[in-house]
Amino acid sequence: MARVFTITAPSSTIHLDAKGRGELAFTVANASGRRLRGRAVLVAQHPSQKAWLTLTPEVERDFNPGGLHQFTVHVVIPAGSAEGNYTFRLDAFSVHNPDEDYSQGPTVAFTVARQKEPKHFTWWLVAAAAILLVVGGWAAAYFLLGRNVKVPDVVSSDIVTANATLQNAKLRAEEASRVLSEGKLQDTVLSQSPRAGDKVRSGSVVQLTVADAGTSVPNVLGYARRGAINAMEAAKLQVNEVTRSVSEEPAGIIIDQDPKAGGLVKLGTLVTIGVNDLVKVPEVVGMNVEAAKNALTSANLTLGEVTTRTADEGVTGIVASQNPPAGSMAAIRAAVRLEAVHVRPKPVGCDGVAGSGKVVDNCGVCGGDNACFRACRAQTVTLKNADVAIHLDLPQTDVGGALNWSDTGVYTVAPAKSWEPKFIIGMNKPCSRVAISGLSYSCQRTPGGGKWVEKGNVIRDGACINSGNSNQPYMRIERRK
Repeated sequence: MARVFTITAPSSTIHLDAKGRGELAFTVANASGRRLRGRAVLVAQHPSQKAWLTLTPEVERDFNPGGLHQFTVHVVIPAGSAEGNYTFRLDAFSVHNPDEDYSQGPTVAFTVARQKEPKHFTWWLVAAAAILLVVGGWAAAYFLLGRNVKVPDVVSSDIVTANATLQNAKLRAEEASRVLSEGKLQDTVLSQSPRAGDKVRSGSVVQLTVADAGTSVPNVLGYARRGAINAMEAAKLQVNEVTRSVSEEPAGIIIDQDPKAGGLVKLGTLVTIGVNDLVKVPEVVGMNVEAAKNALTSANLTLGEVTTRTADEGVTGIVASQNPPAGSMAAIRAAVRLEAVHVRPKPVGCDGVAGSGKVVDNCGVCGGDNACFRACRAQTVTLKNADVAIHLDLPQTDVGGALNWSDTGVYTVAPAKSWEPKFIIGMNKPCSRVAISGLSYSCQRTPGGGKWVEKGNVIRDGACINSGNSNQPYMRIERRK
């Protein structure tokens, strides 16, 4: 059987008053280390005794780990009950597992004494006294009806001593009321009626006002947990510690107490203190929302509102910001709001790739830069041999433009000087020529822009023929010898 509750009482006995009444407060603590629904039950020595005992307040309560609750047992002995010594226990068990989670409390005893029969007024004594007064005078009447006694002073005595003192003076003590008093010992007589020194008939009742030792509840609001417990224990009070969670207050301090500070209570009263318990907010930025939710749950927090932020870059569903921020302290089960990224869909380019940004240019090229509209740059093409160089000055021309040279003839060196023989061994003087036949240059489109492309024939040989037209446009003749 597991001992899940610790049950204590300030005394092992209950002292009953003259009317057979008494009470005792038990403290029940949860020693299981887990939250329980507990129930207290009275176990009487004899079945007939059970009707004498009552338990207040409610017998079933929730116990936090290490939490305390106080239960008060009231004893009321009916008139005519048998004298003797009686005992009972206060036990406690878990409502959800009563067979296993059960604890027995200490045994408490009380004594039922013989209750004195009330004195009945006897008329024959009155009659006899009257006769004696007539025939024997006041002395005989005084002897029969009793004598006056002086009431002793029992104020500041404990109730047991006061009762004995009054009995010795042929008087009876009766507890009229109890007053919660600070600085007084338990069961101390605070006042009496009749007062000390008064003359009363022997056997008269002296009513006593008795003290219940009390103390002022200290103010522990704002204290650290250990300091609050020390203050309560110094005031001879018991402590029931419960968890609170208020994010606006520092962690670990007392934020409420019951009874409130300054109130006068009995010694040993159970005072409940609320300890502020906060948790540290974890970093969830950069996680996806589901992973962030799991991290918050593990930290004893909850997922709050999730909003979205539209962006052109990033990953959809990733947490971009959180509130409260990471590292701050929050109340248990507080909601943490998240902002997640929603990335705009990217259009598909002409290459079939989303987000490539490629489009078809004016030249019909995917991802092109309109290179087809760039002109062929001006340049000079030189056709030469050892004697003649023909320079073709190609101007800047748009794509599609062309320059043509056809049947331009043969260009040779200058004729031989007069003194030089024109023939040697029956042959023409050796020379070189450049002959152009059907030559053209066209400006064609390429990915990099316009480019001159050559077509046609250029002939270089040794025939010495001096003919042809050297005045075509964009052509320059250079005679090198």
